[in-house]
Amino acid sequence: METISYLFEQSWLGIAIGLLGVAIAIYQTVRRTGPRLIFQASGQRLIEAGGGLLPNEVAVQYAGSQVPRVTLSQIVIWNHGAKAVRAEDVVQEDPIVFDFGNDSEVLKAEIVKRSREANKSRLLIEGDQRNILRYKFSFLDRGDGVLIRVLHTGKEPRPKCSGTIIGMPKGMEFGGPLLPSALHALLPALIRAGTFSSISVRTPSKSIVRTFKIFLSLVILVGLGAVMVALFPSLVMQFQLAFQLDPVPISTSDRIGLGVAGTIYSLPFLLLLWLSRRRFPSSLLSDEIDEP
Repeated sequence: METISYLFEQSWLGIAIGLLGVAIAIYQTVRRTGPRLIFQASGQRLIEAGGGLLPNEVAVQYAGSQVPRVTLSQIVIWNHGAKAVRAEDVVQEDPIVFDFGNDSEVLKAEIVKRSREANKSRLLIEGDQRNILRYKFSFLDRGDGVLIRVLHTGKEPRPKCSGTIIGMPKGMEFGGPLLPSALHALLPALIRAGTFSSISVRTPSKSIVRTFKIFLSLVILVGLGAVMVALFPSLVMQFQLAFQLDPVPISTSDRIGLGVAGTIYSLPFLLLLWLSRRRFPSSLLSDEIDEP
């Protein structure tokens, strides 16, 4: 406790936090100066022979041919960097491909949405490698991309991506699962667990999600406000003097309590709001991954 009290009494702590924030902002700015291709992917198994509630005698067919299962994968690809990516930047010997597994076969692949027709984005299945889907384009400016929908027989909905791109040593980066929103998945459980347990909510509407996001933002602001009071009590004193209020001194124990309570109060909601963010361009939204 004495160590925590000592830290809260140091003025350099607030300065260090401010410098850390500036450093993170500069790093985020610098890392986006070049091209940066990102993809997000998710999906589900639509049906599987002898899987789940289906007996072993049930067979699955697609276009008249028997298949072990049908899996749906949705992939969003876009340029998150500041510079354009051109077709000649992709090494011909190692093109951009999505691998759905050695035991899989791509049944159908289509581009559902695209930012611009001029990008000339297209999908190819070359040769006998029916489990490999190749992505080609003419160029991708900042924010340009596509939404791809793939039906295949693989077990996993998320494919592996590979390819060598000049100027991007890491190649195309995985940006996380492609979800409508963490709130869409958690809101029904939160409502059932809360005081509104009598409300039946299976799929939250846009208005419910939007209202809940506003509520989360207010909770986070209250928590961060408590942390700021704990770190910078002199600002509170100046605020009181500016509005001609009677100065109320804040003891070290009060600052510790405010700091701990504010962190515990805001951190989980901040994480939930962060998980519910949408990273890809709004032009690539579909009905399945729509957000308010």
